[in-house]
Amino acid sequence: MPARQMGVCIIDLDRIRATRGHGMDISHIKLLAFDMDGTALDDMGHVTERTRLALQAVSDTGIMLVPATGRGFSRLREDTLGITDIDYAISANGAILYDYAAGIERLRNLIPYAVAADLIDGLARRNTKIYLQLGDDTSSYFGNIYDFELFARVEQGRVWRDNLEADLAGKIREMGCDVAKLGVVFLDWETDIPKAMSFVAQSYPGLRSFRAERESIEICKRDVSKGRALQVLCEYLGIASDEVCAVGDHGNDVSMIANVGLGVAMANGMDEVKAVARMVTDLPNGQEGFADFLEKTFLR
Repeated sequence: MPARQMGVCIIDLDRIRATRGHGMDISHIKLLAFDMDGTALDDMGHVTERTRLALQAVSDTGIMLVPATGRGFSRLREDTLGITDIDYAISANGAILYDYAAGIERLRNLIPYAVAADLIDGLARRNTKIYLQLGDDTSSYFGNIYDFELFARVEQGRVWRDNLEADLAGKIREMGCDVAKLGVVFLDWETDIPKAMSFVAQSYPGLRSFRAERESIEICKRDVSKGRALQVLCEYLGIASDEVCAVGDHGNDVSMIANVGLGVAMANGMDEVKAVARMVTDLPNGQEGFADFLEKTFLR
């Protein structure tokens, strides 16, 4: 197979599987699970051409690509990654494991809509913004936003204006649709996030919360995690955990990075992720650190 031009890097696909990346033997790796935001995506939320080509080249070696993200699965392959050679996706932080070829969910573990609505009522304050992803993977709703400009400053300009609901809990009760994940953004995040996480733990023992960004948390069923969904997929495919490489940057990635053969934290990752990782990338996501890792580890 001819070498592939990728920016300034020449990739010889005939030599890849026997190589040793970063001094480690990776010839046994069969599956690459990777986070999206803060990992495969740059700081603008895009997959760069270098990253897309690196992922495609890894796939061409026979390694299975599995995005593991808080996002939905419906537009992940074509619209976000620009790669159709993906058979499975872990979405909504592990609440859903989707099989593209069969068109079915291999795993589905959602928050009942009545529980989600009650939780929204308990968390709703003037200094919070609540968002959620429905179990149908096609709809997201946002509510309880009182000051667009203030949230724009806190979230560096990221403000949603679509699907806004003044009474988000009422909307969920009306629709009767279970929730894949629920998130809360805080203006006073330093003091309010610990209180909110304590509230969830004490009032909703069937749920768990974790830090999503500096100013936000996300909430899912207690037994939902990317690591659990990845385990289900590996058991289904007959792949051992030590034959998996997982890459991520945030708290929702810890469960998969800590339990695979090669767990990798992004240079921009949280300390809790780096603490369980076998290695840390040389560069952050904003400098194409994920592509750099793939090239150095799998593609030379």
